[in-house]
Amino acid sequence: MCASGDLSHEFECFGHISWNSCSTSAPPTGRGRFIDPLLADFELVRNWLTFCCKNHTRDCTVESGDPIRMFQLIDCNSNKIVTAIRRMKYIALSYVWGVHSSEDALEDGKLVWKHLPQTIRDAIKITKLLGYRYLWVDRYCIPADPRLKHTQIRKMDIIYQHAQATLLGAAGKNATYGLPGAGTRCRKTQRAVEMGQHKLFSTFARPETVIKQSTWMTRGWTYQEAMLSKRRIFFTDEQVYFECAGMQCSE
Repeated sequence: MCASGDLSHEFECFGHISWNSCSTSAPPTGRGRFIDPLLADFELVRNWLTFCCKNHTRDCTVESGDPIRMFQLIDCNSNKIVTAIRRMKYIALSYVWGVHSSEDALEDGKLVWKHLPQTIRDAIKITKLLGYRYLWVDRYCIPADPRLKHTQIRKMDIIYQHAQATLLGAAGKNATYGLPGAGTRCRKTQRAVEMGQHKLFSTFARPETVIKQSTWMTRGWTYQEAMLSKRRIFFTDEQVYFECAGMQCSE
């Protein structure tokens, strides 16, 4: 064990410190774990979703019933815009569009991958990693017909309530930023120091604190989208955070 003065210095540098054994034969002495800065643990996220679906049947049950008229989704296997059929399970996206190229990313009912902003690309990838095929994104799934468009905008509550989960982009200022943890943008790295047979490493700030400071949180409609969603998966520059009526989890 180092002198108290040295330990105090590390605490000032790193913030909250977790204590793990570096020895493979000794069990860890703390509950902390390293977070991959590039790719989130989507197996863990799937476990959160599965647990919620099986155990929170009263508070987190997704609304059932027919989709709204001419309800459209992105087929993440083909990148085509398809009309939903009854009880088709899907993931929704809540994000900040911001300033982005006006180049059309939709041609003949299919998304043009090279024209899609990174957040949309990442959302498609994550939807498949979570075991789902269909994704709802307002910009591409709300029909252009004025009457249908007006009707669907008025029924946004139904869209988010019916989603199996909502991906929330609580990082960056626009849609070009992407969803950290999808494998395209590095997240913040935990700092660590080894002390003999043990390793001290910093943990991140509470996820809710980071979310409150995000550009996403400053938009009134995104806050409403989160409140309407049964299961929320937040993507920040530090880690992925899951929230539902029954539990809160982070990497």
